[in-house]
Amino acid sequence: MVWQLGHRGRSRLFAATDLTRFEDATVDSRVRTAWLLRSSRLASEFGNEPDRAWLATLRDPAVRSTPTLTRVEDGSGKIGIGTIHRYEQQLGVTAGALRGVIDSMTRALDWRRLRVVEPERDRAQRARQLNVLDAQIMAGLATGRTWTDAADLLTGDGGLSILDRTREEWLQTLCSELLRSTRLEQAARLEALCRLAADPSHADAVERTVRDVAGQPGCPRKHNLLDVLGDSVAPGIVTRLVDDLETTSGSDHFGAYLALNCQLAYGETDPLVRTRLQRLLDATVRDSDGSRAAFARSLRRRLDSPTPAGPASPAAVRDTRTYVRAAYRESGMTDPVLQRLVLEALGHDHAERRHHAVVLLGASPYRDVIARVALDALRSGSLSPLARSRTAYIARETAGHEATDALLRMLRDGNREQRVLAASTLLSWKRPPDGLSPATLAERTGSHDLGIDAAGLWGHADLGTFGADDPRVRWWVHAGPMVDDRAREAEVDG
Repeated sequence: MVWQLGHRGRSRLFAATDLTRFEDATVDSRVRTAWLLRSSRLASEFGNEPDRAWLATLRDPAVRSTPTLTRVEDGSGKIGIGTIHRYEQQLGVTAGALRGVIDSMTRALDWRRLRVVEPERDRAQRARQLNVLDAQIMAGLATGRTWTDAADLLTGDGGLSILDRTREEWLQTLCSELLRSTRLEQAARLEALCRLAADPSHADAVERTVRDVAGQPGCPRKHNLLDVLGDSVAPGIVTRLVDDLETTSGSDHFGAYLALNCQLAYGETDPLVRTRLQRLLDATVRDSDGSRAAFARSLRRRLDSPTPAGPASPAAVRDTRTYVRAAYRESGMTDPVLQRLVLEALGHDHAERRHHAVVLLGASPYRDVIARVALDALRSGSLSPLARSRTAYIARETAGHEATDALLRMLRDGNREQRVLAASTLLSWKRPPDGLSPATLAERTGSHDLGIDAAGLWGHADLGTFGADDPRVRWWVHAGPMVDDRAREAEVDG
């Protein structure tokens, strides 16, 4: 996307402002949704079109007038799923990409506003749509939108029923695709799984499948999958997650931490389980070190204070100004929501607030300039350990092909922390830069598994060179390469 410079200085175009306090546990998801839709439009080929011309292009039955469009894009009006899909379609965004990010943020931080699909069609029409989605799933052509649409049809008061066998096949496929996707495509699949996990009719089946897939020999990146259990309403789920936190290690332990962090945010944990968890965390902080102790301290803070207290540090405020100035030079617009998101990404105590701020930035047209500033800050060597960690996360989730040269220099010349950041960012791309091999990533990071994951995600011919008997290699050989929703869309439409 390229910003239309005709907007320069017209700050009124971003009148939407998130008025929730920085310290609050929730955000105004409607304003942030409006911001993502409007910024995506303004940075597109339609950016200089008058609102009436955009209405004609959008052709959204729910948005028929300029006042309605204004209410959608400044966050003062209702934004339905259909409208989000129309923006995706007309702006050329992969189907389900914006919605996955938006609903994931809403579920975590403003769940009372989580969108539901109004039953505009009768049950027979919805059943026919489900059959169409089933055909796409079974043909290996499901996109992020396929999965979120399917979850819509299966959940809620009017949810349709499917055979247990069919549901199991769908869930196995969805879990595999989540592990083989990155960024926006992963967000859509994560949201579909979370929606199913949060429905009493499907929660047990989702947990069984998640644990089954995560337990497969060689399963990579399994914490991304176990995170789904943070939205599960299966009876006894928190007790089982505490068991996992106590008895597992590595990616399994990280997944249990992520899921518990989410469950605690909902604030409905049994008092006896909370007491047991408190004792476990205190003992872990006392007797452990490294990431295990860090996760325990984080969960302990969440137990003590579900709502983080205190403003952002002066350093985070100062660093935010650097990002905002760079974004202004690129877009020519003053954007208060962007400023808020960057400040949360750098300075919020709430891990989920930081995460969803970063994901929104990565979905926005600001992503390239944000990545550029983050990579410059990391190369400067002037950041504190905390700021360095948070800045690295921003870079990893926003850097695209525009940052190729910077990432390759970091991979070649950086310290080990920087080399791992560069490698983990590069492997999230659909294709590697010319001449870069998975073996190079493994060599530069000292991580055999990272090299395997790169070869698996890219569908690289060198996958077998990492050892045909390695369980992780066998997992990728069986599962297949990275999901590509744009290619799937083209095949379905063609």
